[in-house]
Amino acid sequence: MGVDTQITAIYKYFHISINIQKGKQRMKASAKKSQITKEYKKLESIYETVDADTYNTIKPMLQQAAFLIITLRDLQDVINENGAVEEYQNGENQKGYHVSPAVTSYNKLISNYNTIVKTLLSVNPAASDSDDGFEAFVKR
Repeated sequence: MGVDTQITAIYKYFHISINIQKGKQRMKASAKKSQITKEYKKLESIYETVDADTYNTIKPMLQQAAFLIITLRDLQDVINENGAVEEYQNGENQKGYHVSPAVTSYNKLISNYNTIVKTLLSVNPAASDSDDGFEAFVKR
């Protein structure tokens, strides 16, 4: 299965439909897929030196991370344009404010993204080779 096919499958699985007020058009699906593929290739280049077993394990996470990066940017645009809360009205007398669906989706996706990034960082070859000076500090 090619990268584009896998990303398409991930996109369909995680796709979140958000109605944008004021008639502004959202990013077209083909443009979004293109950006996801570009982001995936960036992430993939970071892990090109890991062994084959590790790579096969993290490959789906790289694809999900690429999808989440682009989707979170899209949701940020929606939140910036429409705000974090929406006014609602149920019937004649019941009205108020509630958290926008974009914020709810963003919060769920950012949590997933953070989990994936934490896992990917644990197998990042550059992160394991770098010395941040912590051990030297503790040994003082």
